[in-house]
Amino acid sequence: MTIAFQDQKTSKKDLPSLQTTIPDNYQELLENLRKFNTKKELYQSDFFANYSKQLDLILNHIWQQKQANTKPKLTNFLRITHWNIERGKNFDAIVKLFNCDPILQYSDIISLNEVDLGMNRTKNSNIAFELGQKLGMNVYYIAEYIELTKGIGAELNIVGENKESLHGNAILSHYPILSIHQVRLPNCFDTYKFSEKRYGERVALIAEIDLGKKVIWLVNTHLEVRYTPLCRAKQFEAILQTLDKLPVKNSPVIIAGDLNVGTFKRGNFFYSLTGFLRLAFNTPKKLAYQLCHPQAYEPLFAIARKKGFDFKSYNDELPTCTTTITGVDEAKKVPHWLQSRIDKRLAPYNNNLAFRLDYFLARNINALEINQTIDQSTKVQSLNPITISKLRENEQPISDHDPIVCDFAID
Repeated sequence: MTIAFQDQKTSKKDLPSLQTTIPDNYQELLENLRKFNTKKELYQSDFFANYSKQLDLILNHIWQQKQANTKPKLTNFLRITHWNIERGKNFDAIVKLFNCDPILQYSDIISLNEVDLGMNRTKNSNIAFELGQKLGMNVYYIAEYIELTKGIGAELNIVGENKESLHGNAILSHYPILSIHQVRLPNCFDTYKFSEKRYGERVALIAEIDLGKKVIWLVNTHLEVRYTPLCRAKQFEAILQTLDKLPVKNSPVIIAGDLNVGTFKRGNFFYSLTGFLRLAFNTPKKLAYQLCHPQAYEPLFAIARKKGFDFKSYNDELPTCTTTITGVDEAKKVPHWLQSRIDKRLAPYNNNLAFRLDYFLARNINALEINQTIDQSTKVQSLNPITISKLRENEQPISDHDPIVCDFAID
């Protein structure tokens, strides 16, 4: 089996591609990765000494697919959508939305998290490339993880096996991308100890995009959910340090991602207990506000401000992800009396926790407001930043996250 990758940087000139060949024993390679119980065991093994470079070559290369004659739908302002698409499992519904939804169809740049490539649960499709073909957009994709299981829950019982076994982030654009970069983020969670066993780390994909009237930089990222706010701050800081090394200067920079700013510490019994006590003894109204205004709990927002990034102008205040309390891994270990109290406290919210996890942050570029700019070619009017909630197909959510949309001034 052969998989072709493009090098990590592109330019207006055609660069030679870097071809990486995955041998026919690729599945055997994955099987060996599965044998280790922790990353520490893996890193100390002879297997890792022999194959780590080959594994990193897979993870650190950026897949790209260019479309001929693609052009933006809007010419007087820029519409960007960010969406954690939950692996792309409802692919047809996602395509339909980007082709027909009155807001999403005018997205000239799309930033995606949780994108499968060669996973059995999504028919071993290359979700990013197939979406790019359907929408006529240039695509850049990088894997966060080589997946060592077929997923979680019902996904484990789907007939068939993974092929490439990759899961990551993608940027789709109607505009040309001048250069593309990636940075692996600090790791603070052993994904080998998790039921969805994985090899790799969280990553940021950074694109230099030519809008014609100006050049902008877009950062797509997905931060860690299963540890602490300090972990996410450390990962976010790594992104900013990478931007400092790139020729960004005073260019507009937009960061889009599922930042997983859930406000809770996770990862050990004490953190979990502290979090559940907060759920049990906080007023539901106060808790709901905190989960949609995480900046007091998540230091990455303060780090962003010091680097000139704002988030308030580019987002509304609605939740982007709702989960039941039983959907949290640690809930299985909560004492019965504490769980009962939490259930009573959250009853007004149907025992759901509604988080604002997905954000745009930006500097040196303005977010537009409703009707502030009218696109002359389509007569589409700019909107306030918006979260598009309750998207469903056959009465089922299309993703466990809602897409967020922001219109940016480019004149």
